[in-house]
Amino acid sequence: MDTDDIGQQPDERRESGNPDEATRSATPAPRAIGMYNDAATVDFTVSQTRQFPPAGDAAQPISGMSGHAVASDTPTEATEADANGAHPANPDQRQQADAVAEHDKPQDAQNTPDAQHGKRGSKHRGKPGKTSASGKPGMSKPARRIIAALAAIVIFLAGAGTAIAITTYRQHQEGARQTGTESGTSTATPSGASSSGTATPADYIKAMQSFTANADAGTLAYDVTGKTTTLAAKDTPYGKHGKLSVGKVDGLSAPTILDAHGMPFQLRGASTHGLQWFPQYVNKDAFQSLRDEWGINMVRLAAYPRENGYLQGAQAQMDSTIEQGIQAATDLGMYVIIDWHVLNYNPNGDADQAESFFKTYAQKYKSYGNVIFEVCNEPTGTPWYDGSGNDIYSYCSRMAKAIRDAGSDAIILCGTNTWSQEVDAVASKPLSADGFDNIMYVLHFYAATHKDDLRAKLETALKSGTPVFVSEFGLCDASGNGAIDQASANAWMTLLARNNISYAAWALSNKAETAAFFKPSVTATSRWTGNDLTPSAIWLINTSRTLADATSKAAAGDSTANGSNASSATTKKDSKKPSASASSSAAASAGLQATATIRNQWNSGATYAITVSNTSGSKHEGAWQVAFDLDADIADIWGGSIVSHEGTHYVVAPMDWNTAIEAGASAEIGFNASSTGQAAQPQHLSVQ
Repeated sequence: MDTDDIGQQPDERRESGNPDEATRSATPAPRAIGMYNDAATVDFTVSQTRQFPPAGDAAQPISGMSGHAVASDTPTEATEADANGAHPANPDQRQQADAVAEHDKPQDAQNTPDAQHGKRGSKHRGKPGKTSASGKPGMSKPARRIIAALAAIVIFLAGAGTAIAITTYRQHQEGARQTGTESGTSTATPSGASSSGTATPADYIKAMQSFTANADAGTLAYDVTGKTTTLAAKDTPYGKHGKLSVGKVDGLSAPTILDAHGMPFQLRGASTHGLQWFPQYVNKDAFQSLRDEWGINMVRLAAYPRENGYLQGAQAQMDSTIEQGIQAATDLGMYVIIDWHVLNYNPNGDADQAESFFKTYAQKYKSYGNVIFEVCNEPTGTPWYDGSGNDIYSYCSRMAKAIRDAGSDAIILCGTNTWSQEVDAVASKPLSADGFDNIMYVLHFYAATHKDDLRAKLETALKSGTPVFVSEFGLCDASGNGAIDQASANAWMTLLARNNISYAAWALSNKAETAAFFKPSVTATSRWTGNDLTPSAIWLINTSRTLADATSKAAAGDSTANGSNASSATTKKDSKKPSASASSSAAASAGLQATATIRNQWNSGATYAITVSNTSGSKHEGAWQVAFDLDADIADIWGGSIVSHEGTHYVVAPMDWNTAIEAGASAEIGFNASSTGQAAQPQHLSVQ
């Protein structure tokens, strides 16, 4: 796009959703009406039991949202229709969505400044023997002895069989508990995550940097027939990759998402439209279709505060929909973003309510390793940082503190100014300045509007070390309508893949706009077939399925991850390097146990994780610290701080938010360390 386009962004998305409102003129990401008339600072808290609660373990109801009813932690099974993916939208809401919002962004036809982007709802189971004295048939003594012996044999065999059955049942239950499949759920626990292959991060990065996107928006390259597959928990995205964190790997200029094994990982997502307008697509069958046939491993739940949303009358409905969405994603082993969908205004205006929202949801889902928080979607009207306390930095810092104080160490996504386009401004004042880690910064693009200029901003941000997440994009213009720019979309996806940047495409709806995934005439809310899809969905499937194949091969060390587009060069592994999963542990008093693991390694150093597990039956709330010997210099540390360092002896302590450890759960401190020789495990590890 032209330089002027970036500066023009009056938001093309609708704020109020009223079709009569003026539209935003330039960039952001609204969506208008229809083309289809019918037709790693790392927080390595990877593991343990902090990710998913045991199957059937209901959490506590949400509290603290004064004046509103809030959904409980127990999965809501609204109706059979919901479970089957039918869950029709509220007619009034659908009518409102059609009339008021064509996407999130303004409709070009109606020149609705931000009001149009605003509505992504508008956008976005023999013979008788002797007779005895009693008159009953009798039998000889030898016969009785034979029968007694046979009976003894039968009893012995029955007992042994029972013992075997009990043992088998216990083994099955224990296995189910460890993989999260007990009671029929496919939820994977942190401990269930296992390495997807023998590749190193360097193998993965090399393969991804050979990727070139060339997806077609006109013809499906993969079968989409509405069929789904039942996966074991260990085979789901979460089962394979576990809890995610943000960290640095060799070969990338900026921190990126790492999985529980220290491998780079790309989230490929689909964003819902506004939950107040299109809640029918938030169901387990829909998410399973995305997972099994679209190459999608994450869903973004767009919760608008305004636009007749969470703060304007729809809280109860949206709380219920968010809960259903998180539970569906969790059951399917998918990742999920809770998106506070600020659209075209300064988020500080609703900061008190936003803080209450994030405290509530962070507390409720702090043990879920698949949940990510997006604290503001597309803020405008205030710079990233100006020292006023009313800027985006101040808002994001406040929300990050609320989330961390509530006990969650999940990844946090922060929107940037001008509809999340000024991601290059973050470098001068990242949230790490306030001591926060596991933070990423949001960039949004619409391929027909945002081109080389915005891609240059992204590259500038990456070179300055800013971890970026594309939490929303489309193939059309910023209004959500207009023609598709397939070439620009492929250029964007090539750039994202080569930098291992995760993404979510807009939007999971049948709204009459180019960015919607389904034609307006399609009423199915899951198990879609190729005939149901718009070109935007076709391109997304072709791209995401190709990337899913590429990343699977890359994780296995195959540098030809991109098929014909990938480099034919093979990756040589250094057999001298220690296994990335090698670890040492030492028991300590008070029910705490420490384990050290090398998560990633390069020529001059390694990334380490110190995991402290609470093996007692009660919550540990007192202070603790870990001591160890390591012949290396610690350069970066997250989740904790260095208390003392004398020679090769280190003592580290957790951050305040990382101190309390629930029974059976764990906390982690991660760090990078460089040495003159080969990386080695910390020695004499103990918890004090």
